[in-house]
Amino acid sequence: MVTLETAIKQGIKILETITETKFKDSTKPIRVWKGRKVIPAEKWKSMRNKKGDQYQLLRYIPDDLVQFPFITNADNKALEIKKDKWFKDFLEFLEHTKNEAYGRMRCAGCILQSNNDNKSASFRDAILKACSEHEGEITYPCTVENIFECPHKQGENNHFGLFWLKEILEIVYDALYFANVKTTGDNEIIIQTDFENNSAIIYEDQCRSSYKTNDIASWLNRFRLSRVLVNNMKDTYDVLTNSTKLDLVIEQYIESVEDNYYHDGKKTPESEKKAESMRQQKKGILHFFTQIKDSIKLEDLHNIYNRGKTAREIDREIQTATGQKDDQPETKIINPGSCTSCGHFANINCIKCNIWVCDRHWKEHGVSKHNMKFEEQIT
Repeated sequence: MVTLETAIKQGIKILETITETKFKDSTKPIRVWKGRKVIPAEKWKSMRNKKGDQYQLLRYIPDDLVQFPFITNADNKALEIKKDKWFKDFLEFLEHTKNEAYGRMRCAGCILQSNNDNKSASFRDAILKACSEHEGEITYPCTVENIFECPHKQGENNHFGLFWLKEILEIVYDALYFANVKTTGDNEIIIQTDFENNSAIIYEDQCRSSYKTNDIASWLNRFRLSRVLVNNMKDTYDVLTNSTKLDLVIEQYIESVEDNYYHDGKKTPESEKKAESMRQQKKGILHFFTQIKDSIKLEDLHNIYNRGKTAREIDREIQTATGQKDDQPETKIINPGSCTSCGHFANINCIKCNIWVCDRHWKEHGVSKHNMKFEEQIT
């Protein structure tokens, strides 16, 4: 009769045998994957570089990451379909084997990757510091650049929080930068407009300089104001901790992307698609910053815009420090007003009606009051 102690020893021995077998199987090189023979990556590259039948390559899979498995892009649709299936199988193979090179490549979209081209390191660090108070310490850069060994469990159960964080911080940073550029640029000029004659005088530098345009419609089509003034770090802090302001700052940036503002100023299917993608992220962005707003510190927000001073600004600082007088003649300052349509900040002055309009409502005013004509329909 087998004693309990003997049964336990036999059970442990069986478990050890099973575990050892599984370990040997897991470390044994895979020879075939999804019906394709696995060959050394160098052999694959050698075959790829030779002119020949592309279908032959589809019979194999390299045992390591090859970022450009195929050289030619054939017009053969049947071949392209087979390539798509091949790529799917190849990526599944790299996932299954936890390929180290592929693991490093998968980290490319993570905010903690050391070679990430972050537009503003101080902005990134300030937000990561705020996140650490909620999620535990998050240190940049990550010392483990392999998603299969990620200390933050990225990639497990479709969890990609740090990848998403990189995406949204890029949107927020670009939106803040856009607002800052407009605040310190377009918001500071005064446009005295004669809509009936399609002309205007644009005053800059606190009305110290001016120039005239005889095509105000074309000029204003490229004109943008910031709904929220972002002059300095305090303004930036206020935006990041106030969901209403943040919503406005993000939306006006999205509108500029949609309008293709940085190119020719004309909407395209691509610009509309990119803008729609950003709008889909906006709700999540606002929720995220609402959650961490109490942890964002003004002192952590350094000069994230990296804007150099203009020569004029430097001259004024010198004049102030030395007691010199500006050699420019005294000029009457024209203060901006509020848009007669929406009540927002406005610096477009209609000299005929003596009212102010903003960049969103000047067309409406020009059409309804001064019979301006445009090729596109006024909406």
